[in-house]
Amino acid sequence: MPYFAKVNNGVVQSVIVADADYISTLDGEYIEAFDDGRRGCYPGPGHTYDDNTDSFRAPTTVNGIPQLISRGQGRRQLKSEGLLGVVEGNIQSLPVDDELRMAYEDAGTWDRQSPALNNMLKMLGKDDAAADAFFISASTIKL
Repeated sequence: MPYFAKVNNGVVQSVIVADADYISTLDGEYIEAFDDGRRGCYPGPGHTYDDNTDSFRAPTTVNGIPQLISRGQGRRQLKSEGLLGVVEGNIQSLPVDDELRMAYEDAGTWDRQSPALNNMLKMLGKDDAAADAFFISASTIKL
């Protein structure tokens, strides 16, 4: 089921999961969101949308939590926590066309608002506070 961002004056207000037929019955502007970089990044509340470039932009931080880290920073943080082998093994066991595998292997940046990434972090036993701490630590890694 697709994700749609409700945008008001260029700012994402909310993101909902619904089919396009339902979205067409709602008032306001809804932009389909993708978790694969087609429109910049996966949006969350507070992200901005630029209709000239047809892309979403994440705020740099929200309440002091970095919203984007590079894939390299994320992988090195997984390694520092002893989780890289577990994650890589699980990812490799997925079919080549699995959405989670594709997101993990193809994304150049990891977005704190990404449903796929948040599901992966939850599978690793991380609640929201631990996921925030993961992003804070990873953002300090210099590549």
